[in-house]
Amino acid sequence: DASSESRLKVQSLVETVTDAHGQRLAEYEQYTDAVNKFKASKDTAALTAAKKKIENDLKNVTNQISDLQAEMKASSPEVSDKIGELQRLDKAVKEQLANYQQQAERLVGGKVQKAQFADAEKAFTQKMDELKSKMDTIVYGL
Repeated sequence: DASSESRLKVQSLVETVTDAHGQRLAEYEQYTDAVNKFKASKDTAALTAAKKKIENDLKNVTNQISDLQAEMKASSPEVSDKIGELQRLDKAVKEQLANYQQQAERLVGGKVQKAQFADAEKAFTQKMDELKSKMDTIVYGL
């Protein structure tokens, strides 16, 4: 029957989105780890190489989720809208990661004091936790 076939297709797409989102969360962690290693080692080349790989991986996962969202639009517009919100939150996470990297570079370059960086790092951690929580709520609600 067509309706159960449609539900199965939506369920399959949701599982794929959930898996891709898990990959994306792992990439966020790798990005944060790369910045933290940079703070300790001050190795700009290692940060640049890690960042390039991670950004490429994130781009691939984000494109995969966008394709799934487009595929989902006809079968389940409300699920497609939720995936769209997930994508918007991903952009906010990427902005936070880029800002964190910029703050770390300023710290390593001596343009920011450790105390000032610690405040920025605390704000980064809080914002990332908030964004990830919102993302998890959306994913679990799919």
